[in-house]
Amino acid sequence: MPTYAAEAVVLRKGNFGEADQVVTLLTRYHGKVSAVAKGVRKMGSRKGGNLDLLNHVKAYLAEGRNMDLITEVELVSAWPHLKADLEKVAMAYQIIELVNEFMTEDQENQLVFRLTVEALTYLEITDKPDQLLSTFQVKLLSAIGFQPQLDHCVRCGKPLEPTGLALSPSLGGVIGPEEREEDPLAWGITADTLKVWRYLLNASFPDALKLKITSEVARQVGRSLQYYLEYLLEKELKSPQLLKDIRGLNA
Repeated sequence: MPTYAAEAVVLRKGNFGEADQVVTLLTRYHGKVSAVAKGVRKMGSRKGGNLDLLNHVKAYLAEGRNMDLITEVELVSAWPHLKADLEKVAMAYQIIELVNEFMTEDQENQLVFRLTVEALTYLEITDKPDQLLSTFQVKLLSAIGFQPQLDHCVRCGKPLEPTGLALSPSLGGVIGPEEREEDPLAWGITADTLKVWRYLLNASFPDALKLKITSEVARQVGRSLQYYLEYLLEKELKSPQLLKDIRGLNA
C-alpha cells in the first residue's frame, strides 16, 4: 500500500463507525484530502488530540481504494492562544469553512495552503482579528481564481465614480451608478470600502493589520465580503452566526 507524508491543516471531522473518524485535511501538495483515522475516538489514542480542528500537522497516510488512511500524526501547531479566545476561534472556523467549501478533493493549490497557515499564524497574535479575517477573505478570492475587478467598472470599463458604487458577484467586480440596473442585487459600497478592499488584496498580512480604518468602514468591508463569498458559494456560511452568538453573550 503506497504511503505519503503531508503537511496539513485540519478542516473538518466526522465520526465513522464505533471508534474512527473521517478527517478532512488541507494539504500543501495534495490539496484537500479526506482520510480515515482509525481508533482516534478510543481513550488514550495518540492521534486524537493532534487531529483537532484547526491544527497544523504533519500527517502520514496510506493510499486506500476508497479513502486514504491516516497512520501517524505529528503536531506542528495547535494555535493555543487563538483557541483560548472564543471570538478568534469563531473567525478561525470561518477561515477553514471557506477553504473547505471552495476547495475540491485532490485539487492542489499551494497558495491557498500558504494563505490559510499564514492567516492562522497572524490570527494567533493579532489584536485586530476582524481585519485579519477580511484580509484573508480578499486574498482567498484571488487565490481561487475569483478576484473581482476593483479598478474600473467591470461591465463598461469606465473609471469608477466616487459615489454610487456597488459590488456585483454575478458580473465579477465593481460597477458604477450607470450600471446598477444591470444587477439590482449588487451590494452598494462606499469609495472608502473599495479602497480597503484594494489595499488588503495587495498588502502583506503585517501591513494589512497596520491599516487604520473606522469601525463603520470595517463593518462595511466585512459585510460586503460575506455577501460576495456567499453569492459565489450559493449558500449561507454557518460560522458567521457563531461569531454573532459569541459576541451576543459577551455584550
